[in-house]
Amino acid sequence: MPRTSVLLEKSIAACISGIEIYNKPDFKYREETFTILMINAWELLLKSKILKDNKNNIQSIYIREPKRLASGLRSNKHTTVKKSRSGNPMSIELLRALDLVAQGNNGVTAPFKENIIALCEIRDNAIHFKNDEVDLGKIVLELGTASLKNYLNAVKRWFDKDLSKYNFYLMPLSFFHEFESVSSYSISKPNIQLDRLLKYLGKKALEIKSDPDQDYNLLLKVETKFVKSSVEDSLIVKTVRNKQEAENPNLVQEVILTEEDITKKYTWTHKDLCIKLKKRYPTFKQDQNFNTLIKQLKSDKGLCHIRLLNPSNPKGTKTFFYSPNCIQGFFDSHYKTSTPVEIVA
Repeated sequence: MPRTSVLLEKSIAACISGIEIYNKPDFKYREETFTILMINAWELLLKSKILKDNKNNIQSIYIREPKRLASGLRSNKHTTVKKSRSGNPMSIELLRALDLVAQGNNGVTAPFKENIIALCEIRDNAIHFKNDEVDLGKIVLELGTASLKNYLNAVKRWFDKDLSKYNFYLMPLSFFHEFESVSSYSISKPNIQLDRLLKYLGKKALEIKSDPDQDYNLLLKVETKFVKSSVEDSLIVKTVRNKQEAENPNLVQEVILTEEDITKKYTWTHKDLCIKLKKRYPTFKQDQNFNTLIKQLKSDKGLCHIRLLNPSNPKGTKTFFYSPNCIQGFFDSHYKTSTPVEIVA
């Protein structure tokens, strides 16, 4: 297997491990562990991309230093691969890899780059204090959600690899994010380091606006709301958690999705969808091929919602609404995306 493929698979494994850790019901080092694994996933992915761009030449990710001459002095002309204490070649670190990928036509936008840098800042500070303060827990969730979306798009763009087979959800959808305050374990005055970190991240959030419709973001907000349903035709979803519940229907929990919930998920009309497609795909046309794809999309209940003018008449007038997820979940596999022009050196 080529080196680039080996690093890519290791990267995906690190990313999935980070999600699994974050999704655990009770994990005391949640934010720190997720951040460390996500950074590891990014570093491996970026190095895999560098190898791919350099025809799998391993030298492209090694650190080089001036060669030591017989006299003990360093050469001004010749370099050699830097070695670790054990004598193994040392590879470049994450931010250097990020800079190298950004120099090419690889779609590395400012939100893409700053999201990774922000994760590094949290990782670097994690050794000084316990990262489960209220505000930091919230911002790690928002950074992590954006980072996973960025990661999925980068893997698809750079390697044409679809990760949907992993059920690659963008962080857990939970009913509670309590983010309880815990006293700092810093060796310096409590909360000073945390305050500095939050100010830094807050400033970046103001400078770089996020938009769920774009491929790469610095932050993405996650909200979970409880509403009391008064709609008679609400969609009832029964969730089965174990074998005991499967055998005893009375134990099964019910989750009610109101019409309001549905309209928040399926936000695009047919006109909205066409506008988004024209913006994303330079060669897009509303031709016969598009009509065929629309018919396929309408059969996917996860990406398309059918609203009846008269719910009691299933053969009556229908209106179709589409989820924004249909772009990456469906159309990206049929059309070629445009190339982002903003490159960060």
